Amino acid sequence: MGTMTARFAVLQVRPSSKEASRTAQEQAGGRSRWDGVLPLRTPLVEQPEEADGPTGCWMTNLPATTSPSPRPSSPCGGST
Repeated sequence: MGTMTARFAVLQVRPSSKEASRTAQEQAGGRSRWDGVLPLRTPLVEQPEEADGPTGCWMTNLPATTSPSPRPSSPCGGST
């Protein structure tokens, strides 16, 4: 069996759901005070060199400029 290596990317995205909008409005102090901009979230995405696409995703509070090293312990979406 060969060695499987992984590549990681730290991204910044804005959620696009009704729940994200409601949460942002609540945190801003109500709909009239919200500026309409959803907050940035930072997922860490894993894609092994041998894979056709990403195989794991973890939400993190790391800045997007972070150089990832160890694999995180709790995957987002419940998959590994």
